[in-house]
Amino acid sequence: MYQHTKLPCTLLLLISFLQIGVCPIAIANGASPSSEYKIQAAYLRHLASYVRWPAGHEKEITLCIVGKDPFEGFLDELIKEKPLTRDNIPVSIRRLAVGQNIKRCDIAFIDSASINQAFWRAASKQYAVLLVSNSPTFTADHGMVTFYPENNHIRIEINLQNVEKMGLRISSELLKLVKLTSSGNVRGMQ
Repeated sequence: MYQHTKLPCTLLLLISFLQIGVCPIAIANGASPSSEYKIQAAYLRHLASYVRWPAGHEKEITLCIVGKDPFEGFLDELIKEKPLTRDNIPVSIRRLAVGQNIKRCDIAFIDSASINQAFWRAASKQYAVLLVSNSPTFTADHGMVTFYPENNHIRIEINLQNVEKMGLRISSELLKLVKLTSSGNVRGMQ
């Protein structure tokens, strides 16, 4: 007779991340930027399941793309296919111009091509918004989450200090799988 065994939570999380693309994923040599952006889109979509916001954010998670949208519709497809977080909270997507108010966003992604550090410094002090980019120095300079390439993989770096300043909490399950940094530390210079 087949017996069910309980897998450790971390193993289940790792398996689910592998299925949805939220573990370091290999990038083939010479991969097009759109391949990297597809991986980043998958990461971005699934971050919503591993972040807790202050009270009032339980009804819907709004994911904003600020400035240039590098995902070419792929993020929209991911959200259409899976419109709920693991806690059954709907996820929606909005597009904003750089400098536009982000207070109605729960997660704001800005591509490195559109980054404006002065805007992000101000935004990071005003709203409980998870600030995400693929700019190499983003987490060292008031950002919260950076997607970055390393050894033909896309990795995630989180500045937990900046996250917690805004009253956000990231699941310990996710924190075990990412690189943690602090303000002022630039990857490769620590």
